[in-house]
Amino acid sequence: MAWLPLALKVVGTAVTVMSVVKAGQAREAMADFDEEQLKSQGLHEKALADKQALEERRKAKLLESKAIARAVAGGAMATDPGVLDITTDIAEEGEYNALMALWEGEERAKGRRTQAAAARMEGKEIKRATKTKAISTAISGAGSAYSSWAKA
Repeated sequence: MAWLPLALKVVGTAVTVMSVVKAGQAREAMADFDEEQLKSQGLHEKALADKQALEERRKAKLLESKAIARAVAGGAMATDPGVLDITTDIAEEGEYNALMALWEGEERAKGRRTQAAAARMEGKEIKRATKTKAISTAISGAGSAYSSWAKA
């Protein structure tokens, strides 16, 4: 029966090593999932910015059209210098707003990509740390089992 404590220590160590490895794999999988979600969010941010830029350009065109219609209704020509100045200002402001929407969306997407890269690095680090912990646990368990065996 002197072998029973030794066998129990070996089995206990093996179970602990397996659970450490499984926990590490689960945490790595979660980090991979987070990475994919963040990448997806980045793409979504970019798509929203593209849509917002289109909307800004559409609003500017509509405002330009209204300005020309009001000017013409008031007796001015669409090509009068004052009307052209106003419509040019509207077009420039619309393009500025569209470009700002694109830039802001790209910045948000860049932030998501950075977070995704951090999640990927975290997953790799978790995997490395888990392997180290499993090896450490195995060595410690082997040492403890050897001590038990040597005393028997």
